[in-house]
Amino acid sequence: MLIDIHCIKRATSNSLLLNYQQEAVSSWPASSLATYHIVDEDKTIGFAHQRVASFKLGVGEYVSSVDDDDLLIAPNALAMFEQIADNKPLFIQSARMMIDQNGKPIKLLKDAVAECSLRTVLQSHATVSQLCVVRRDLAEEACDKALRVLTSLPSNFIGTFDLIYYLELLKVTSCQRFELPVYQWRCYGANQYHQVVRKELSTIFRMYASGKH
Repeated sequence: MLIDIHCIKRATSNSLLLNYQQEAVSSWPASSLATYHIVDEDKTIGFAHQRVASFKLGVGEYVSSVDDDDLLIAPNALAMFEQIADNKPLFIQSARMMIDQNGKPIKLLKDAVAECSLRTVLQSHATVSQLCVVRRDLAEEACDKALRVLTSLPSNFIGTFDLIYYLELLKVTSCQRFELPVYQWRCYGANQYHQVVRKELSTIFRMYASGKH
């Protein structure tokens, strides 16, 4: 397999989330180029450490992750996997679609500029988000650096791990784009986790923009 795609499955008894998890898995297309690893949530380890540990599973040249309630557009995902196999990028992300809780598309998410680099992301002109596929050695190095950054921050910053990971990747290489939407991000509204930690995320942006990390 070329690409290892990891999903941390949250432990829940919520029937709605359980349905979302089933829908998510059903949307992952079978491919000779990709394998999917479902890792059960382990709160004793913590999200950030578990994300790093999950990236060390498998033997693919590339790694990626998907959330347990979001969907993939199968034909586009397969085309993206083929492009990665043909062109061997260091770091690539797909275009992304926002969907509502019922899985209905809301809008295609677009950035202000085509270039996705540390500079454009810190200036809020571009965004890095799933689906991102990264060469394994770069991903593991960025994960380890992100964990070291987190150790210097209060515990409430744990939810900023993915952002720090992406910023560390962008310090090494810009992010190429696969122009078709592959990732469908399910939007819940104001109570979604990235909204809860907005203040902490803004602090991380300021830290990296100031050159402190």
